[in-house]
Order: sequence, then C-alpha cells, then structure tokens
Amino acid sequence: MIRRSSLLCAAGCYSHGFFDRTASERIESERALVCDATGYGLAELRVLSPFLHQDSSSQDSPSQDSPSQDLSSAMWGFASVRQKHTSRVVMVCSRDSLWSDLCVAPRADGIVTDLPGLLLAVYTADCAPVLFSDCVAGVCAVAHAGWRGALGGFSGLDTDSDDLSDDLSDNLPTVRGDENATGDDEECAGIIEAVVAGMVDLGANRARISVALGPMIGLGSYRVSDDFASAFLSKKVRLVSDNRVFFVRHTDGLHFDLGGYVVARLRGCGITSIDLLGIDTHTDSSYYSHRRLLRDGSRDGGRNFSCIALS
Repeated sequence: MIRRSSLLCAAGCYSHGFFDRTASERIESERALVCDATGYGLAELRVLSPFLHQDSSSQDSPSQDSPSQDLSSAMWGFASVRQKHTSRVVMVCSRDSLWSDLCVAPRADGIVTDLPGLLLAVYTADCAPVLFSDCVAGVCAVAHAGWRGALGGFSGLDTDSDDLSDDLSDNLPTVRGDENATGDDEECAGIIEAVVAGMVDLGANRARISVALGPMIGLGSYRVSDDFASAFLSKKVRLVSDNRVFFVRHTDGLHFDLGGYVVARLRGCGITSIDLLGIDTHTDSSYYSHRRLLRDGSRDGGRNFSCIALS
C-alpha cells in the first residue's frame, strides 16, 4: 500500500507517496531485473506505472492507505542518491545534470529539483523520509533525515543506523552542504536547513513550503543511551532553543523523539505547513525497520521507498 499526505495532496501539483514494505519489495524485485546502466530508474517507473493514470478525483481519502495515486503520465526520469547521514543536498536543475546510474550517484541525503516529471526518491528503514513542495514556485525536494543528518556537524558517536550501503567514492554533481562543515563549538546546520536553502535558491518561499514526514521510528521505540544524549545535547543547534525536550525517560530507559526533532528543525527554518504521519516503523511490521532487524537477528533487511515529483 501507499500512504499519501493530505497536506501535499491539497497542494494540487505534486505526485507523491510513502510505500510500505510490500510496495517497496515490488520496486526492489523489479530493480533486480534491470541490470544495465541505461535502465537507471526504469524499475521504479515500471512499478509506478499502474498508478500513472489514476483518476485524481478518486473518492479514496488521500490521508488513508490507498493504492490510488495521481502520478504524472509525463514522468521521464528518476533520481536517488547514495545516502550517508550527511547534510549534503544535490540540486538537479537540468536533464544533463542527472546521473545515469545509482553506483555513480552523489553521496548525499537530499535532492532538490524544479524539473516537472522527475521522480525524486529516498529509502529509509527507521530514519525519516521527508517530502517538500512549493507548488507556486514549482519546486520539490526529498530528504533522508536520521539523527545525524538532522543534527548536522556530526563528528562522532555511534548508534543504530539504517545506512546499509557501501562507502563508494563520489564522482558526479556538485552538492551543497557538508557533514563536516562545522566544529563541535559551532552552530550546526543539518539536512533540513540544506534542503530548504536549496529550494529557496530555485525560487521557493519558506512560507509556502509544505512538508510531509513519512513512516519512521517513533518515540516509544527509539531507546538511546545517556552517552548519546550527552553528546547530542553538547551541539549548538541553530534555531532550536532546547534539545532536551526531545529526550524522554521511560521505565526502560531514555528515548529520543526523532519526528519531533525534525519538525522543530523545519519550524526553525520558517516552515509551518507540516504533516507528521505518525507511523512507527519499529512497531508496524508492514514497514521495514533497521532496529527491529537487529533486535530479531534477521537478515531480511530492506528499505521503505518514498517519492515525490512535480506534475
């Protein structure tokens, strides 16, 4: 099934979706059939093709689980990046700047475009998939926001991660933002700020930007160590007054509110139209969860697919 945001649906000119485990598996199985570099993105577009011509006047509620999508029939391309929990964002402003294969895609955690028909995607398995839109300016974006990328300026600490990819070298587009751009004694700008700044560069207005946060690990499931909290709280974070409110002590230990933290960073950027779907990937088995994978000792790993495109 595919979850849509009523907020982004109301924007009117954006096609988007948060795919559950079953729908994401369809994409992965199709990807396995597309082996040559010339087929980059073909798997994703092939899986989405049944939804390309759905009637946008469908009676299905856009805020409910539904396979009904209004994805543009004019969709021509696909873009995803090699996610590395950074604050780096790729700007795709022409067809010529689009990479031809994921293996040579830039290492980044956000993509911004003003090109209609280009599908932007992120893959997550506990981190937050974040979709951005400004319909008036004709700009959309995606972000993969784990605690590292959202915090920014990361230089230490180790904790659960949904990053399962190999560390490959970059050899394509210039990206804005750098996870090592700030020191521990400086204010941190993370992936959220970098994406919003990229959108503004393409003409978006912060007051018009709408954002949807898809399935991610919930506060009740995200137990962290006291050392993690101490290191996290030692960072000076731009436009967030007090990071302590995102840590809650339960009977089983300290918990971190990733969703609440990302929302706070968005609000700090001047974004007020925010839809937090509130789906916990750890407790909802219809979604992939890296932490649940580790807990169960399972090798059945995977990622949830989320996407947005200008219609």
